[in-house]
Amino acid sequence: MLVSVFLALLVAWVGQAHSQEHLMHLKHDLFSNVPKYPGPTRDDPVTVTLGFTLLDIVKVDSSTNEVDLVFYEQQGWKLNRLMWDPNEYGNITDLRTATADIWTPDITPYSSTRPAQILSPQIAIVTHDGKALFIPAQRLSIMCDPTGVDSVEGVTCAVKFGSWVHSGFEIDLKTDTDQVDVSSYFAGSKYEILSATQTRQVVHYACCPEPYVDVSLVVNFRERRAGNGFFGSIFD
Repeated sequence: MLVSVFLALLVAWVGQAHSQEHLMHLKHDLFSNVPKYPGPTRDDPVTVTLGFTLLDIVKVDSSTNEVDLVFYEQQGWKLNRLMWDPNEYGNITDLRTATADIWTPDITPYSSTRPAQILSPQIAIVTHDGKALFIPAQRLSIMCDPTGVDSVEGVTCAVKFGSWVHSGFEIDLKTDTDQVDVSSYFAGSKYEILSATQTRQVVHYACCPEPYVDVSLVVNFRERRAGNGFFGSIFD
C-alpha cells in the first residue's frame, strides 16, 4: 500500500516538474528570446476590446466635485508574437504572467483627478492563439458634479478611456456590448445604480487628420432610499 502511494506521488511530482520545465521553456521563448515589442504602428495596428464591471461607488464629494468608482477594467488584445504551438510545450494552452513581461495598451482615463489606485495584482492571461487578457481592479476618482444625487433622477457621471499617445490608426478600441456589468455591484452600497453604459466614440481634431478613439463609462446613480438596506462600502 505504502509503495503504491509513494509511486503515485512520484509520478505526480515528475509530471509537475515536467510541466514546469515546459512552462519555463515557453516563457523564455516568448519573453526572453525575442526583441521587445516596440508597440503598434499604422502598419501593425492593435485592436483592444474594452469593458467594465462596476463594483461600487464609494465616495461622492460635492465640495470638490469628485466621485470615486471601484471597478474591473477588462482589456483584451491579440499579438501574433504571443502565439505558440501547444504541441511544442507540453500541451500548454495558456499562461499567467506579470504585465511587465508583455506589452500592454496605454489605456488612460481622461477625466480622473489623480492616478488610479490599483487593487489587484498586475497579471495577465495569455493564450496560445496570441490573445492577452488583463483585468485590473481599481479605485478611480473622476470629475463629476454630484448635484442631484439625492433626487429621484439621480446624477450622471462619465469618464472617457483611450490611448494616451496612439491614434485610432495604431490602437483601435471596441466594446462587445454597450452595457456595463453591474452583476457584482455591492448590494450594501450607499448608492444605487439606475443605469450604466459604455460607449465607443471616434473623434477628429482640427489639428490632426488621424481619428482618436475612446470608450466612455457612463453611470447614472442616486442615494439609496431609507429602508433599502445598509449604507456603506466594502472599499471604505
